[in-house]
Amino acid sequence: MALEMPAGLGEALDERTAAAKLESWLQRFADSVSSDGGDPVDSLFVEDAWWRDLLTLSWDIRTFAGATEITRALEGHQTGHWGSFAVDLGAGVTVAEGDGPTTISGFFTFVTHDVKGRGFVRLFESEGRWRAWTLLTQVDGFTGVPEPVGVHRPLGLEPVAVEGRDSWWDAARRAEVDFADGNPDVVIIGAGQAGLSLAARLKVLGVPTLVLESNQRVGDNWRKRYPSLTLHDPIWVNRLPYLDYPATWPVFMPRTKFAGWLESYVDSMDLNVWTGCADTRISRGDTGQWTVEVTRDGARRVLHPRDVVVATGLNGAAHIPDIPGLAEFEGVVSHSSAFAGARDWRGKRAIVVGAGTSAHDIAQDLCEQGAEVTLVQRSTTLPVRRDVAARGYAEMYDEAGPPISDADMMMFSVPWNLLVEMQSDDRAWRDAHADLIADLERTEYKVEYGGGVMARYLSGVNGYYLDVGALRLIADGKIRVKQGVQIESVSQEFMSFADGEKISADLIVFATGYGPMEEAVRAVVGDAADGIESIHRLDDEGELTSVWRPTGVPGLWIMLGNILMARYFSRILALQIKARHLGLVAD
Repeated sequence: MALEMPAGLGEALDERTAAAKLESWLQRFADSVSSDGGDPVDSLFVEDAWWRDLLTLSWDIRTFAGATEITRALEGHQTGHWGSFAVDLGAGVTVAEGDGPTTISGFFTFVTHDVKGRGFVRLFESEGRWRAWTLLTQVDGFTGVPEPVGVHRPLGLEPVAVEGRDSWWDAARRAEVDFADGNPDVVIIGAGQAGLSLAARLKVLGVPTLVLESNQRVGDNWRKRYPSLTLHDPIWVNRLPYLDYPATWPVFMPRTKFAGWLESYVDSMDLNVWTGCADTRISRGDTGQWTVEVTRDGARRVLHPRDVVVATGLNGAAHIPDIPGLAEFEGVVSHSSAFAGARDWRGKRAIVVGAGTSAHDIAQDLCEQGAEVTLVQRSTTLPVRRDVAARGYAEMYDEAGPPISDADMMMFSVPWNLLVEMQSDDRAWRDAHADLIADLERTEYKVEYGGGVMARYLSGVNGYYLDVGALRLIADGKIRVKQGVQIESVSQEFMSFADGEKISADLIVFATGYGPMEEAVRAVVGDAADGIESIHRLDDEGELTSVWRPTGVPGLWIMLGNILMARYFSRILALQIKARHLGLVAD
């Protein structure tokens, strides 16, 4: 993700000089936030600076835009709160020189009262001084409590001899998974990438956690989708916490391969997962105690966890538009979430309704399997070629890139509102896709780049597509496009449109999205969802409401995101839960 820096001055720098300037800025910042005697905080930032703080100021996810807001945010958090700032030279200091100003970026460490933290800052020269444009600070762990990873990994042996015992490890794992003698502290609903990432983080933090999955196998939420599905981001982006993929695996992973990885991840990370838990009921009593009723192996279990996490995905119920006559259609009607693949539709006529990724993937699958396909594109689509998307990741995620934890911090040091602002100018997008746009303009297909992918994701509109082949089929006329015309009705054989055209079909697939996230949460926790004001909307500071942070209902959390988001924000959420269990912060 290339960053377009604000205008400023520049000078040629070697890495040693850059490190010295970064250290000087960090010392001034440390003096300002650690006492009342340092430079004014606003003098350390450019006027339109951004500071994203993850848990260090308030055990919440916050973003402060502008030097004035940054100064206000620090009021009451200065004397005695911060300490031990140091440049993380092991992570390297980066100097970027180009058409704009020379920039310096680098990592640093610090501590607060009870936690250790890490930060990442981008500096450029303004008015003769090096000032920060973006700053990220985040809690990274608890002081004096190392994670049991690497050199701190567990021994794996029981330190005493026990005559006639079974394998100590196997017996311990069975007892841990069964929770036969107690309750998990945390119950996570959903064993997709979000739920398992959080379970792994909590496991490392020593929090007894149980994941409940409605499917019979972990990974079925991917395994049961249309056969042509692959992960659209490259493999370097799509790691789960603590565990990398084999070096031989493909850059773009098929859905079944990722489904199998999720299943093996549970075993490798020793996660506690119960599958086949479709009949699960969750309630919250007047005292705030959670009750989770679940059937496992034919027996009904009642659990009382301290925390419940909804990790069932971003979507509510599958949405199919209410179209007159749809019930009269004699062919097959399916939502994209239930589409089982195109192999049985060779020689048949298919209509796919939608403008986002699933619509394009399914239309391509049908076309490749020999169906006659019409894509009904009711709105517009922001298409991104795979090579263009890969270039956006190349600075941080590739085979020779930085450690994944560093790459994630660089990625999420850019707050959502700033990322939307950076993507708002569509000229760069159009230039990168000029040939593709010219080809598509010969069809009915409509392209719209204004606002960028992230703006569409955050607004819930979606309507973007990372191309894996459908656009060439559209440009070549192999997938027909019906664009921007209202669907009036469906009859036994036809879909009728406002311009008078009727398209005959044997199959209609609606890739028309889902209900709101609020529906999904309510389906899991019932009336306890009443205390949540909103979910997955940007608040006044530009952070997502109720996601990876307090929901307004004590002990209720929401964990979601693609694999990249799940990996990064699972740490942030796990630390919040652990801090409450340690008594460092109250609900």
